Amino acid sequence: MAIMIKAGKYNKVITLQKRDYDKERKNNTYGALRPIWKNVATVRASVEPLQGREYFSGPFQIGENIVRIRLRYLEGITRKMRIRYGNRLFDIYSVIDSMESHRELQLMCKEEKPIKAEMMMLDINLTIDEIKSALKSRS
Repeated sequence: MAIMIKAGKYNKVITLQKRDYDKERKNNTYGALRPIWKNVATVRASVEPLQGREYFSGPFQIGENIVRIRLRYLEGITRKMRIRYGNRLFDIYSVIDSMESHRELQLMCKEEKPIKAEMMMLDINLTIDEIKSALKSRS
């Protein structure tokens, strides 16, 4: 007798995406590396936050969430893909086939909260100014 997976626990809609390297090469102007993602599949899944933390990386404060996403088994899902859930993006860092039964996949994902470009430029400019003033004071 087959064991059924309850469909009710897959109550979110996610989109699996992978990089489109061919399109990136065609659109590559002046050596710019801008990743282009294409949708692979849109499926139902459960999204379970597991851990969250914030830390400082240089002058920046970065937030990071660890999330487990469960979905019915799909062949071909790798760590090179990412997940779009609403307007949030998750990088896959582990793909687990529970008990190697090809029934359900658990994707361990990391969501990093993006840094606003304006703030990043402001912080970079401040650090460059600080470096310049430090170099002037040494000479």
